[in-house]
Amino acid sequence: MIESYTFKEEGSFSANNEVVKDNKEIKVNRTFIRDLGILIFTISYVIHMLMQVSTNPYPKKIDTAKELWFFLMFNCIGFTVWPLMIYYLSRTLNVSFFIDLNLRTWAEDIVYGPLGSFSPATLFSLTLLFFPYFCFLVLRILLEKSSLTNH
Repeated sequence: MIESYTFKEEGSFSANNEVVKDNKEIKVNRTFIRDLGILIFTISYVIHMLMQVSTNPYPKKIDTAKELWFFLMFNCIGFTVWPLMIYYLSRTLNVSFFIDLNLRTWAEDIVYGPLGSFSPATLFSLTLLFFPYFCFLVLRILLEKSSLTNH
């Protein structure tokens, strides 16, 4: 079993699963990727347990299937459509940062590029990508609080 993957920055894989550019290698530990996925899922699961909005007469029960679909839907939006919306809407509104910025630079260097290593830019990138999901959670919390105050 392979314990780590070695990549060289760029865009296409070679036969031995390496990507070539500037001979700069990035080593990604397989357990780190697995642990990061488990951590993200666990945090979202705990948040959903605390913020469950449901018409179910038994509020302690969690509809795990519904929660998983919400998680998948809003994170798919966040990782695909959301960065494009930001880019094109900002260009339409003539935001100075985006005027001279091309889409490839926005995607590779700002949005998805920092995910290859851990740095402050990685935290910004993750926050940007999870923003639709976090907004949805805040909306659910507000709905939960308003429904509790009405009863």
